[in-house]
Amino acid sequence: MDRFTRHYKKIISYDLITKFNYKNSFQIPNIEEISINISSLKLALDKRQIVPLLVAIELISGQKGRMTFSKKNKIHLKVKKGMVMGCKVTLNKQNSYNFLENLIVFVFPQLKEFSGLTINNKTPSILSFKITDILNFFELNNEFFNFSKMPPVHITIKTNSKKISETKTLLNSFNFPLKKD
Repeated sequence: MDRFTRHYKKIISYDLITKFNYKNSFQIPNIEEISINISSLKLALDKRQIVPLLVAIELISGQKGRMTFSKKNKIHLKVKKGMVMGCKVTLNKQNSYNFLENLIVFVFPQLKEFSGLTINNKTPSILSFKITDILNFFELNNEFFNFSKMPPVHITIKTNSKKISETKTLLNSFNFPLKKD
């Protein structure tokens, strides 16, 4: 068990139980999955750029990614149905906690002009954000020339919480940089 998993099971879950008075252990909010997506319109026009994206997403997440394809024809963008648009990986369980630790400990402190993230009130169980400079991930720092012209990384964290207060408490207990209300 890594550090974040142990911290969740030993400390955070008990804090959430005492704060929100859950009747069942299945009601305790946790992180269900983390989705990492890298896509760009330039990929549809130049297929040679998909290989560095697949390598980058595998280095970042520790899991093999898969390609994403366009679902519709978009004539004004010169995109046909079925063209490669990017790559995606979905992290579950242990890999999600490993990625979350990497994100909080190494990536967020390196971001310039970063003031925190906000949770949308319409979907309180989902937190979505993007990191424009992919070189903030230390796995990609050594290979600057291969990964210097990458599109931004879109990250979506999905929890099973029902209320925004539960989501904020869960993410704050992981020291996630959320904006103050």
